[in-house]
Amino acid sequence: STWGMISNKIKRKDIEIFLQGIDSFFKPKVELEQYSTPPNIAADILHKILLSGDSFEDQIVGDFGCGTGMLTAGALFLGAANVVGFDIDDNCLQEAQNLSLIHISEPTRQAEISYAVFCLKKK
Repeated sequence: STWGMISNKIKRKDIEIFLQGIDSFFKPKVELEQYSTPPNIAADILHKILLSGDSFEDQIVGDFGCGTGMLTAGALFLGAANVVGFDIDDNCLQEAQNLSLIHISEPTRQAEISYAVFCLKKK
């Protein structure tokens, strides 16, 4: 598709500019080791995935420990068909819900973003 050709040639700076619009943690919880992934680092990670020859185009992506959704939003921006962010913090996921309002600039592209709480406990 046209979107796939565009996403494979997108510049790292374009990814970073998009991600600068994503909010970081309002009140990070030290006990959960929460910290914000800065847009420049998230852009580096996502761009390196593209440079490795992999593509997000039409993929289903799971972002485990998504926080407020910086990498979740980036995967959607780069063409993923469906992105699910998982985290153990309800408050964090509520902040990330705002990402559902993201508008991708290609009007023919349909994408979905959703969030789920998960909890892992030792037996």
